[in-house]
Amino acid sequence: MYLKAAQRSWTGWIGVELVTLFRPGPYIEYSGSRPAARRPLTSSSQLVVLFALCTTALPTTTLGGCAERVDVVARPLGSVVDADGGSASSCDYAHIGISRQGGLSLEALAAQVQQHALCTCAGLSMSAPLSVLGPGARARVQVDAEMSLGADSSVDGDLNIAGSAGVTLGEMLLTVGQSLSVGGDLLGAGARVEVSGDARIAGEIQLEALNVSGELQQSAVTVAPACPCDDRARIDATPLGGDDWPMLELDAAPTNLATPCSALQLVLAPAIEGHITAQGDAMLLVDSDLAADGDLSVEVAAGHTLDLIVEGNLRVDGQLKLGDTQGGRVRLFVTGSGTVQLQGGAELHGLLHAPDAELVLSAPLELHGSALVRRVASQAELRIHARDPP
Repeated sequence: MYLKAAQRSWTGWIGVELVTLFRPGPYIEYSGSRPAARRPLTSSSQLVVLFALCTTALPTTTLGGCAERVDVVARPLGSVVDADGGSASSCDYAHIGISRQGGLSLEALAAQVQQHALCTCAGLSMSAPLSVLGPGARARVQVDAEMSLGADSSVDGDLNIAGSAGVTLGEMLLTVGQSLSVGGDLLGAGARVEVSGDARIAGEIQLEALNVSGELQQSAVTVAPACPCDDRARIDATPLGGDDWPMLELDAAPTNLATPCSALQLVLAPAIEGHITAQGDAMLLVDSDLAADGDLSVEVAAGHTLDLIVEGNLRVDGQLKLGDTQGGRVRLFVTGSGTVQLQGGAELHGLLHAPDAELVLSAPLELHGSALVRRVASQAELRIHARDPP
């Protein structure tokens, strides 16, 4: 017996039929925008849905608002379980343990990122303004190496620079809404620094002016690294089984993901310039670098989340827009050790998780949420609106 799934259209319904054939063992056949692919399965394998259509047509088990059904493709999951120790399912993919150590899930990794508005594992260097706006408890910035700023910048929350490399400022004004902690020198002959809370500086202070509303401490100061930058934060997407997901080929035509709890492998057309609309929670997996020569946008229905996992580096030459103010959010996970290079301007509503990648900006980035990156190197403004996680 094999399962034959025929997708009529991305926005239409999906029909499934069971056909008995004189063939050895069960098979899976998927017919969609790409040629049909048939994969053998062992009868003892656990089958888990990776692309599910929520429906009440058959008896189902509801998980996170979506029903567990084999509608398009299934695959052997083996002994993989979710981060909470239970069986994984298509509608629960965000809870499958995928970190290299510790078995943390996407949900757990996202929670780590949301501890700071911005966390960098290996420094920050900007010639353009840095603005971090929002409630002080959310608008925190942690830099686990040296920081260099060349234009007027502001952080509404705490600003912590760990290690002994310290801070170098140009002729500018830096305002900190809460406390400032520097593990090294604070240097900038033409710079003015205003701190609304306490300031803790381990090294030398050379500024045009320093105004501290709270207490200034300069002895016995240590600032510890706090960004999640080890293997517990690094993603191994193998447990997600993306090789067995349906293929979604993205080209210039708009793509509508109308199926709730969708999990698809994204295939990129040459000179990609595309738009994706997700009507519900979804996951897209790119098993290589993602390079877009034109604009790339993702729209998500209000109250829902799209997880975009890039198993490589990211480059967008045009404008990048992920989510919007009135709609849902996009959580962008980049596993490469190169760059997240945004050259045409970007707007991201959600979060960026890229602990091994350098964020390189040639045009402004407006982030509504949080970011974890290896390093920031920017010639354009980075503006972060810190907000409470949904």
